[in-house]
Amino acid sequence: GTSEGEDWLILQNDNEKLMAVWYSERVISTLVINKTNGLGVWLKGNSDYFSWGSPSGFVAYLTCR
Repeated sequence: GTSEGEDWLILQNDNEKLMAVWYSERVISTLVINKTNGLGVWLKGNSDYFSWGSPSGFVAYLTCR
């Protein structure tokens, strides 16, 4: 199948960090990457997950090199 990427809103992008957010009617995702040490966190929350009808969340810790 084919999938299109999401348009993230860049809140901050400087020498220290990258912060971005994406949201829709039911979902909000945030991404923060510390450019100094390469550590990042991606958070995603669904107010009403489509397959079971209740809120859910997701957290991923990242290392960028």
